[in-house]
Amino acid sequence: MKNRIQWFSAVRALGLVLVLVYHFFYELLPGGFLGVDLFFTFSGYLITALAIAEFRKTGGFALGAFWKRRFLRTAPPLLICILLTLPLALLVSPDFTANILKQAASVLGFVSNYFEIRTGGSYEANVLPHLYLHTWTLSVEVHLYLVWGLVCAALALLLRHGRVPRYAGTKNAERAHSRFGQGVFAVSVLMATWSYIAMQRAYQPGADSSAAYFSSTAHAFPFFIGAAAATLVGLRVGPRLQRFLQRKSAKGLCIAGFAASALGIAALALLLRFTDAFVYRYGFLAASLLATCAIVCARGLHEALPGKQEPKALTVLADLSYSIYLYHWPLYIIFSALLPNNNLAALASFALSFVLSALVFYRIEPLLLGAAQAKPTRRGRPRAKRRFPALTVFALACALVAGAATRRIRLHRKRWIAAALAVPALACVVLCGMAVRRAPALTSIEEKLYAGYMLQDMDALAARKEWLDSVNDAPVRFGGEIVAMAELREDAPPPERAPGVPVLSPVEVGGGVTILGDSITVDARASLIEAIPNCAVDALSSRNLAEGYGIMMDMQAKGTLREILVVALGVNGVDEFAEYIQKIIDDLAPGHKLVFVTPYDGRTPAGRAYRTAVAERELAAPYDFVTIADWHADISKQEGLLAGDKVHLGAPASRQIYIGHIAEAVRTASQGPGKG
Repeated sequence: MKNRIQWFSAVRALGLVLVLVYHFFYELLPGGFLGVDLFFTFSGYLITALAIAEFRKTGGFALGAFWKRRFLRTAPPLLICILLTLPLALLVSPDFTANILKQAASVLGFVSNYFEIRTGGSYEANVLPHLYLHTWTLSVEVHLYLVWGLVCAALALLLRHGRVPRYAGTKNAERAHSRFGQGVFAVSVLMATWSYIAMQRAYQPGADSSAAYFSSTAHAFPFFIGAAAATLVGLRVGPRLQRFLQRKSAKGLCIAGFAASALGIAALALLLRFTDAFVYRYGFLAASLLATCAIVCARGLHEALPGKQEPKALTVLADLSYSIYLYHWPLYIIFSALLPNNNLAALASFALSFVLSALVFYRIEPLLLGAAQAKPTRRGRPRAKRRFPALTVFALACALVAGAATRRIRLHRKRWIAAALAVPALACVVLCGMAVRRAPALTSIEEKLYAGYMLQDMDALAARKEWLDSVNDAPVRFGGEIVAMAELREDAPPPERAPGVPVLSPVEVGGGVTILGDSITVDARASLIEAIPNCAVDALSSRNLAEGYGIMMDMQAKGTLREILVVALGVNGVDEFAEYIQKIIDDLAPGHKLVFVTPYDGRTPAGRAYRTAVAERELAAPYDFVTIADWHADISKQEGLLAGDKVHLGAPASRQIYIGHIAEAVRTASQGPGKG
């Protein structure tokens, strides 16, 4: 690039590395998602700096041209990414493409962030993550392009109505440029403040953070922080700053500032986790401010090192950063299902992402979107450059057939190549259609969960009717006469359930068993009731230990907690897991017995679930009323029995292992002492 600002590539490369390491090796960099905020900040800076430079040069802002440039930079690579990666999903289970048509429509319509909010998507999803989940960032950026383009155009129009000359160098033009920059700065600060407040209002500790994280309004403030910085230090450097950057000490200061900012972002990425309240209160803001400092230092380094070229490898990585970001996530999801080792999956994903990105960025995109080379006409005058959009590929293929027959149509060499690409493009479209046709509406895991929820609701209704019958003088009968329930009391304990018919060598517990679980327990609910007839199962997808503690306390207050409490939680994130485990132990009422089921999450072998399991194993010795059902220790040796997400039950053997551990732990607890 002729007017390329050197060392900006380091900022892009830093953001890309943070995101890649976070996705590939979560436990090494649990806060690597902050790389997205670095991208947002850099985007706001660059877009605004270009707008200011355009206004200085022309005295206006071409809104249509701005939107066209942003669309051509964003949409074609995204469409090519879907065409190249979706066919690979045919190699894995259909579960990975569940509801893919709606997902792809949301991606190409640039509303995937709100699609993820509606469907509860997350990088740390409890079921299989979406293939194009990562495109939520593109949706946010496109929304910001639309809004910010209108803002810049409106400011330019206001100044133009003031009859400001549209040429540079005059006092009026400089005054108008100054006012334009001041207006952009003021609006940037106001919108950044509004967006930050929106995130604080959307985020609720302990609740689903999707509305705060994916929202275009709540997550826009990094973009506007970068925009505000561009009004102070943009593509053009003022004379005072220019003289300062020409000093010998400026080089060291810029390098030190960039290094300190990069280390600060890296430290945040190492220390913070996605579920931390600190991330939403201050983490995103701190990362954006550090990113701004890194951008300004990189801009200064360009002036402090005149003529010094950045390393070629850094330039290539920055050029391909957008494409690599697009390809790496769907490829990683697919390779993780195909390859047994996460390191191999990460290596294969990055290697193929790099190859596809280089092919698309350096070959296909210029061919489809660039201008054809000038070619002399019969009159000897050069032809005007023409745009060659991707939509004409099919038409050119037809032209080739006709030309071969008539020998009258001659195409430029690049157009011959493009027409040749029509065949693999058509093949990709056909394979994408096959993947969409094969895709189920729900994953097999979700189907089992919905079935479990229905059974749980049916049992809850039956238990409620049994309770009503027990406290009413004339029991309510379906289809019979309904009389007033004079003695109905909400705080009355439910009657003891009659023992069910044993099926799998049932465990009989006189005082009953209460099981609190998450989506794994929902799936195993029917088998648990067969193995432990006198039990009540209360399970819900995405439930964590904090929520389990609250339910336990509520049951104790109402007198519905049974003799043995089984806590089958820990996969879903709460970083204060040790605190809530201890609170469950301390606040459990005397006379009760406690069983902890150690959680397992194959996506992060050394992650939160592993640490929770280690903490729970240490409780059996100091507390005689605590029993451990070590699901983690057993299933970690037989991970292949689990579902594709390496969390939920898969093969029938995995269900038998899960039920067997809980039933045996309940049998052991029933023979031991209660809490004194």
